[in-house]
Amino acid sequence: MELPSDDVLDQVTRTLSARQHLFAQRGARFIFFPVPAKSTVHFEVAGRAAPRDTLLRLRRRLVSAGVEVVDTLPAYLALAKKGEWLFEFDDNHWNPAGVTLAAELIAARLPRIRRPN
Repeated sequence: MELPSDDVLDQVTRTLSARQHLFAQRGARFIFFPVPAKSTVHFEVAGRAAPRDTLLRLRRRLVSAGVEVVDTLPAYLALAKKGEWLFEFDDNHWNPAGVTLAAELIAARLPRIRRPN
């Protein structure tokens, strides 16, 4: 599989930056949440020596453009390195550990909502 070119990643960055501005004009917060593929997190199973760097390259561009990003990849790779499996074995969906980690990363970015008494 061919990796996206810098031109493609630049176009994605421009598009997401425009989305962020549109959300801001409407008083909403835009957070980009890329979901790494199973073969990126558990790259050794895919027969690779290291994960592909597409999400890292995209994240760098987005952060430089001021787009807020919740990046699960570093946390996923850290747990995978410790032997934690974050995806279902028989398909590409997260398992409970993968879902829990993603939810924790997102929740850490969101303001606490006070419930009325």
